[in-house]
Order: sequence, then structure tokens, then C-alpha cells
Amino acid sequence: PFRLEGKPGASQGPVVGVFEITQDISRDLMEIGKFQGIILLTSTLIMGLLFLVLRQIVKQAEVILDRRERAQRELEAQLNQAERLAALGEMTAGVAHEIRNPLGIISSTAELLRERLNKYEPNNRLAQIIVEEANRLNEKVSEFLDLARDRAPNLRPCRLDQVLERSLEFLQPQIDKHHIQVERHYAGDGKAQAADPDLLHQAFLNILINAIQAMPEGGALKVAVTPGQNGQGSEIRIQDSGAGIDPETMKKIFNPFFTTKEKGSGLGLPIVKSIIESHQGTIKIDSAPGQGTAVTITLPPLSLPEQG
Repeated sequence: PFRLEGKPGASQGPVVGVFEITQDISRDLMEIGKFQGIILLTSTLIMGLLFLVLRQIVKQAEVILDRRERAQRELEAQLNQAERLAALGEMTAGVAHEIRNPLGIISSTAELLRERLNKYEPNNRLAQIIVEEANRLNEKVSEFLDLARDRAPNLRPCRLDQVLERSLEFLQPQIDKHHIQVERHYAGDGKAQAADPDLLHQAFLNILINAIQAMPEGGALKVAVTPGQNGQGSEIRIQDSGAGIDPETMKKIFNPFFTTKEKGSGLGLPIVKSIIESHQGTIKIDSAPGQGTAVTITLPPLSLPEQG
């Protein structure tokens, strides 16, 4: 305020005027509001982004944990299966040896009996039946011993297509009998691979016999040998057009002594699996009722043993 000057020592004079100074800060307030809004929006976006990142990390961690848990369960199942097979193999080997000894005596005695009976009753087949059944039982005992045997493959250079052809040639009479058409697809480069051809021949025979038995009225049998993943190793595929396998049977297909055949021992596929795993390979069976069955074997490249 403005006042009149009074005499020295007198009180202040009366107010004669007032100066009022003002400043418009509404624009500044708007800018501050905008800035606060930007900060709030940016913070919200950053928090949302962090939430999404953390959620993705948690989901990824759950997937990894689930995968590891599944792998652990599979490993435990494989270990339990290996322990059961080892115990079963020891028991089977012991029982098989105990059976084989008296079985040999029965078979040789039946042979002598057959020779003597032929002199007096040439048409009597009783002794022949004993011999045939003893031989059949001996084959089953051999399968038991095969299951229990430690399979260390005798690795040597061999061509898998030639091993497969050997198995097909062995079964050609049955293939012709059932009017089965064989389709071959050999896409390898013709190079030899380290493997045990005799063990693989046995494995291929078991698979091919199953395929032939699945097509009693004829059908198509497709066999293929192709390079493995990234050109490493080999993949063998044997596919039939038979009746296929139901899901419940698929779960038990590699269990020893499980069979759906009237005269089967249930040891064929477990032996095949054992042979393939002795080559550090894998075997996979895809099938469904009415859609046939496909067996895929994957064999990695193996090194030949050093010559001492």
C-alpha cells in the first residue's frame, strides 16, 4: 500500500493507494498435470510390461519344471523297468537252463523211440509229436535265454539295406503265401555303418513276422532305410497295412510275456527293443485300429572297436 509521509516521529500516514501484482500459473499447473499424467502412464506401462515379462518367465519356468519332472518320471520308469528286466532275466535264465537239460533228454529219448517204433508201426506219430513239441519248447527256452542274455553287439561295417533284404529273403515264402506286396525305399548313400548284422537280422525278423501275421489276407508291406537326422546314422521303417493295434495294447507292447497271439511267448518285441538299445538306438511304434502299424528304428553312428 501507499501512504502519505508524515512528520518525523509521527505515525504512518493514511493509505492513499495499493499496487496488486499477480501471476497467471494456470498454464504451469496444466503442464505439471500433463507431466504427472505422463509419469503415471509411463509407470503403469512399465509395471504392465514388467508384469507380462515376469508372467512369461514364470510360465517358461513352469514348462521347464514340467519337462524336467516328466523326464525324471520317464527315467525312473526306465530304471524300474531295467531292474525288473534284470531280475526277470536272471530268474528266466535259471529256469531255462533247468528246463533245457531234461528237455534234451526227452528229445533224444523220443528220437530213439521214434526210430524203434518205425520198424513196427511206421504210421504211429506219437513219438514224432513228442519230438516236435520238445523242439517247440526248446525254441521257447531259447527265447527266454535271448531275453536274459547281455547283448554286446559285435560291431562291424554293414549296410542296413542288405541286412533288411536278408530278413525279407528269409521270409519270402511266407510273404508269397499271404500275397503280400513289398515296397522298398532305400535312400542311403550305400555306405556301411557300424552295427551287428546278426542281431539286427534277428530284430528285423521279429518285426517282419509280426507285420506278416497282421495281414493274413494279404496287404502292403513298406520297408525303408533312410539317413538319420542331420544325415547322422540311419532310420529304418517297417510299415504294414494290417488291422493295427488298440491304445491299451500299445501301452503293454514292450512288456515281457505280454502277447495277443494264441501261441506267442510275448518275448519278440522286448528282445527287439533290447537289441536296438544295445546299438544305442531307439524304437517307436505308431499304430491305430484299422490303420496298420509302423515301426521306426533310429540308429546313431557308432564307432568300430579298435583293432588290438
